[in-house]
Amino acid sequence: MNRLARLARELMLVRRAFQNWPSVAIAGLLWRHLPLPRRDLTLVTRAGTRIVVPLGARAGALYPVLEVFAFAEYAYDWRLEEDPCVVDVGAHVGSFTLWLAEQYPGVRAVCFEPDPDAFRYLTRNARGVGATLYQRAVGASSGTRTLHRPIAGGGVSSLRATAGGDEVTVEVVSLEEVLAALPDVSLLKLDCEGCEYELLLDTPAASWRCVRRVVLEYHAVRGREPSALVDRLATLGLRLVRAELKNGVGTYWLAR
Repeated sequence: MNRLARLARELMLVRRAFQNWPSVAIAGLLWRHLPLPRRDLTLVTRAGTRIVVPLGARAGALYPVLEVFAFAEYAYDWRLEEDPCVVDVGAHVGSFTLWLAEQYPGVRAVCFEPDPDAFRYLTRNARGVGATLYQRAVGASSGTRTLHRPIAGGGVSSLRATAGGDEVTVEVVSLEEVLAALPDVSLLKLDCEGCEYELLLDTPAASWRCVRRVVLEYHAVRGREPSALVDRLATLGLRLVRAELKNGVGTYWLAR
């Protein structure tokens, strides 16, 4: 698909997803390519959900929201339980939890987002949704670590070293501790920019007994093979039901 065709398709998807799609599309183009001053943009989905994002360098936090609502990066016919408990690791500004709440109004979400800029918007956007919010990263062990931010609040912050941007010290809670506090997890979503390997490979097997489904974004990490993630979850009783790879970033869907 050439660049013009891809742009036309993305525009069509944005139009389907948002009531104020002209403003969303124009902002996406302008702030992605021009050094414009930072400002907020409110997106209104077709279901009426309102999401405020900061526009900045490379469109700031806008594109991660488009990936969820317009480009359906996490879409799958899960048919979750009524009032499902969902753990959102790497919640960013709340798009995944808000998208799921449109399908399951009684969702009980536990959201983790360590980037202080993104967390401010998560707090604002999650009002009215059954969500418990933590300004923490999730890792294999608890403590404090350095969060690397190529773009503050932009949705690509990582506990792994990255080029450019800045660094902040953040609190980390272990995935083992997170899952131990929850008797049943309908869906665990992981978007942690390369740290998915330590979470899946280093969290004790017993912790996973309460998890019914997993959707995770995986990245190219030197010395790591994405297949190891699938193999590990298979030993825990979670089988792969779907896999996609786009522009070097992949997504796995797994279920019991």
